[in-house]
Amino acid sequence: MLQKKNLRTLAAGLVLAGVTALVALPAQAAPPIQHWTLANGARVYLAATDALPIVDVQVDFDAGSRRDPPAQAGLASTSALMVEKGVRAAGAEPALDENALGEAWADLGASFDAGAGPERTSFTLRSLADPALLDRAVALAAREIGEPAFPDDVWRREREQIGAAIKEANTRPGTVVARTFAQKVYGSHPYGEETTEATLAAIDTAAMRTRYERLIQPCRAKLSIVGAVTRAQADAIATRLLSRLPQPAEGGCAPLPPVAEVASLTAPSVTDVPFASAQAHVMLGQPGYQRRDPDHFALTLGNYILGGGGFVSRLTNEVREKRGLAYSVYSGFSPGLHAGAFRIAFQTRPDQAAQA
Repeated sequence: MLQKKNLRTLAAGLVLAGVTALVALPAQAAPPIQHWTLANGARVYLAATDALPIVDVQVDFDAGSRRDPPAQAGLASTSALMVEKGVRAAGAEPALDENALGEAWADLGASFDAGAGPERTSFTLRSLADPALLDRAVALAAREIGEPAFPDDVWRREREQIGAAIKEANTRPGTVVARTFAQKVYGSHPYGEETTEATLAAIDTAAMRTRYERLIQPCRAKLSIVGAVTRAQADAIATRLLSRLPQPAEGGCAPLPPVAEVASLTAPSVTDVPFASAQAHVMLGQPGYQRRDPDHFALTLGNYILGGGGFVSRLTNEVREKRGLAYSVYSGFSPGLHAGAFRIAFQTRPDQAAQA
């Protein structure tokens, strides 16, 4: 396996040439980033720019799949999916189903999305900066963030569709090899978990509500705002977006339990999975590095040379161009809060997999 020091060495030879090329580029100043903390504990980051009359907002919570119970793997992503399926009634404001929400966003010419990855649940809002339109868009987004309905009938429909997609994916060798690779590299770490038919069946709207109430709290929020707004306007936007969530008790949020780090591999292993396929799908790798690693940029450059640069990479030159063993071969890191995997992957004829 390639170690981090090997990729550092690979990158070192291009540093001087890269610096020389950059000298000729015109200087472009990025907008300064302002940062402050709201009274509820939410952290706000603002890059004010009037280049376009648009405002983009992203609200992040430490509520990614790494916090899913193993028996309910997929709870983060399905909970985020269901946020957009309706909001409950509140006071004089009526409930809105997914169709009414879609029409409301279309009328505003704005967009709102919810999603979850391994580390975070995110809500994104894009709107024109016109004060009247922006105010209405923020108000609607606040309802979706703070008052999701999690309708049972919609979840039953969505669960059937997701289950069908899982069954179909399991017929493809790419799915099987990726799952096997993740299990071998990550072991029992949450990065190696995936949604299965069994874990999907264990997820219901009650679990979604419980998870949401525990993790989606103002004091756990990080808001990134970019666009044609002042600091005062950004502060008001951030405050309003979180206003319908339960506000923290005195003393703020209790710390979330730590998630264990990805364990290093103790020995190499080879796993062959029989599968009726015209092509052998091959992945090899190991735990990589954390996103905060000081060598991130050197490793990114080194990986570009090795297998991340397409037709100019060494792997493509050796495996495809010189030997004709694969149409495509690549390498890549996936750094995160924990050590994401480094992998090399390709497809080839089964009888030449070992040679490739």
